[in-house]
Amino acid sequence: RSGATPPEKSESAKSEERAIRRLPHQRAARPMLRLGERLLRANLISTEDLQSALGRQDGRGLKLGEILLEMGVIAEEQVLPFVQEQLGLPAARLRDGLIDPEVVSLIPKEKAESLGVLPLFKVRGVPTVAMSEPHDLRLIDEVERVVRLRVRPVFAFKTSIDRMIK
Repeated sequence: RSGATPPEKSESAKSEERAIRRLPHQRAARPMLRLGERLLRANLISTEDLQSALGRQDGRGLKLGEILLEMGVIAEEQVLPFVQEQLGLPAARLRDGLIDPEVVSLIPKEKAESLGVLPLFKVRGVPTVAMSEPHDLRLIDEVERVVRLRVRPVFAFKTSIDRMIK
């Protein structure tokens, strides 16, 4: 009927609509589970794998995801989506063919090694740079100073960055 008012939406339907309209950076504050817990819930690792990785983490300066990769219990393409969600930034699986040789030359090899970064490619004149600490503003400022351009940071595992620089 043309004159009828639509049925009242439930509170959960209204809440879901608000969440969908919300921009990614405005997501409702909810506690984010740690990476290990999230990988456990997704059945990608076992409790034993997690305990072993946490034991190996002490004093090595490696992140949990890197240790799990090193142990061979999970593949990089399995863990990256979880890291990407946790950081709220894109994550890249570094491989040949992803890197534009012209863009790599923006940062001298020695500087890229010391900073732990790898320029990948440009999109609309903005270099995308892989780094293991993409929220480190000092690091981003230093990279931008070296390349003399604004950069778009993406996450990549330090071990992958080091492997590709070599």
